[in-house]
Amino acid sequence: MVITMSEYKDLIERLRGKPPTNSTLDRYEAADALEAQAKRIAELEAALKPFADAADEYEGLGVQNKDRIFVPFAACRQARKVLGDKSD
Repeated sequence: MVITMSEYKDLIERLRGKPPTNSTLDRYEAADALEAQAKRIAELEAALKPFADAADEYEGLGVQNKDRIFVPFAACRQARKVLGDKSD
């Protein structure tokens, strides 16, 4: 099951509902966790997009040897950064 970003947003808003009380604090924590996950997913999708675009471009050109496609090095560095290596 794939949840879209708008579905995440809707779920988060429903979990938050009314201002927190002791009995609803878990819902607010769950909403915060979902919001953080949705943000992380968006970052990862953005980092993967150049690679998917390169695959689409090469397939559209009818390139015979698809084992070697070239992606701009900046996209590789950005992906590395998003995955947690902050060496840039």
